[in-house]
Amino acid sequence: MYVFSLYILSRPEEAGSLIRVSDRLAFWERPAVWTGPLGIATWMQLSFFIMFIALLIWTLATYLKTNFGRLKPSGGMTHGGMAHGGGMADQPSMDLQRIKTASFRLAFVGTLSCAFLFFPVTLGSSILPLFGLCSEASVKYHVWLGHITLALFAAHSLGYIIYGAIIGDMCEMVQWAKEGVADVAGELAMVFGLVLRATTFRQIRRKSNELFLYTHQLYALFMFFFLLHVGISFYFLVLPGVYLFLLNRYLRLQYSTVSYVFICVPSFFKLQWHPFTINSSSNLEPETLSLIIKHDCLVLVSGGSGITPYFAMIRELIFMSVTKGVSVPKVRLICAFKTVADLSMLDLLLPLSTDKLDASRLDLTIDAYVTREKEAGKVGIKTVQTLPLKPLRSDRPITGILGPNSWLWLGAVIASSFVLFLLLLGIVGRCYIYTTEKESDAEFSTSIEAILALIFMCVSITGLGGAAFLWARKNASALAAKIENFDVVSPMGSPKSAFGNAELESHPQEVLKRAITVHYGERPDLQKILLQFEKWDCGVLASGPRGLRGDVARICSSGLADNLHFHSISFTW
Repeated sequence: MYVFSLYILSRPEEAGSLIRVSDRLAFWERPAVWTGPLGIATWMQLSFFIMFIALLIWTLATYLKTNFGRLKPSGGMTHGGMAHGGGMADQPSMDLQRIKTASFRLAFVGTLSCAFLFFPVTLGSSILPLFGLCSEASVKYHVWLGHITLALFAAHSLGYIIYGAIIGDMCEMVQWAKEGVADVAGELAMVFGLVLRATTFRQIRRKSNELFLYTHQLYALFMFFFLLHVGISFYFLVLPGVYLFLLNRYLRLQYSTVSYVFICVPSFFKLQWHPFTINSSSNLEPETLSLIIKHDCLVLVSGGSGITPYFAMIRELIFMSVTKGVSVPKVRLICAFKTVADLSMLDLLLPLSTDKLDASRLDLTIDAYVTREKEAGKVGIKTVQTLPLKPLRSDRPITGILGPNSWLWLGAVIASSFVLFLLLLGIVGRCYIYTTEKESDAEFSTSIEAILALIFMCVSITGLGGAAFLWARKNASALAAKIENFDVVSPMGSPKSAFGNAELESHPQEVLKRAITVHYGERPDLQKILLQFEKWDCGVLASGPRGLRGDVARICSSGLADNLHFHSISFTW
């Protein structure tokens, strides 16, 4: 279905049936829209979006129809809250009752949207591969759900503010009720949510990514005060997504292809973090990484620094073609750069450690376009400099956080930690909360009960998750020792450029040099290039500026070729 398919190549005997299923679903994987507020979205993504909106509308309409039918007339209260006789009525008018009821039910619908909010960004979860999604593609759903959730909660808050202002009872907004709903907690949650939302606009993310990054961490305060606002009983609606997300954040030391990490260099700026695409391979360098790709041909389209996710892909394909005997697809790389100097990025496609492998086994063709210069020039192309970092003696190679069977151990950690959480919650609820309420003949504080539940959640996650990590780390010590002794040539210098060097015979960069064709002073004709692969079942990946990704999506969904399977890689979501 997507370009990435771990299952097909790991079970080749079932590849034929899965490909037939993929052909039937090919239409749903084509881009339906490529511009506008939704960005690039396939027909399947658009269908899920429309169905989810329909679910929210149906749920709200059902709530309102049922509750409005139960309202009782007030006997004469006007919109301003005064009875026709001049005094205040005991019962608010029908319109005010409708405002209060609608505001209350908007909170229920917003909670329904919030229940799905954290699943798309739970990167270590098995739920995403189950639906054929990688972490990059799933972020789109998180963005959509975030906008919908905050919009519904904002409407809920606004409705109660209007209701309180009309009846002249705004005092409750500044009171923290010990029992029932804590209004102040809800107001604080809404403030943090709106501040978070204000920095998610594309213009702010591009100009001040650090502001977006740091304010987005307010989600923790938003969810914390939301818990205090509604109590743990109502919070159970969103608990599964929150629980899996917290467990993922605690165990998030594992990465995959097209992943990125945030790096801070304190010597330059202590609070400045930038996202960097991981461009290493687990088999050519001593880290853990995996990528397997299906279809006959793979077309990689990039603009500028958008080429960086393809480094790991090409390196992994080289390893697979040589050591595993896997039939890898033909690779066509179409990359556009502004200046000749930017061509030096192509030198990073093949690491120096591939000198023991035959890189020529990979059918690789590269068309590089220099858009702003019509010739190579006198200065030529600068080589990429390699700056080796001195490791500490205590450093160890990166391995899977839970060992080779991480998916199995992750399921065990999730199940056991959640059982422990429920057990702690039940014991305290029965032995302490119930006893306290019985002795004092008063309802136990919902805020304190929510804080206790949060503490039990953290204890369950850190306790069993930490124990599983330490157990896996202990058993992986022998593997770490093997990796430390792995004979790999470390690049202590800088690689020579694949452009214009005659002494690169039998060197991996010579293979790269023969594969590259440079076009000066022009842009790639993407439609002409992509339609050349009509005889192949072709996966198309686009990485780089939004306009480039939109053009590739438009071509793949135009109907001119049914063999193009589009996937987008975005740095800005």
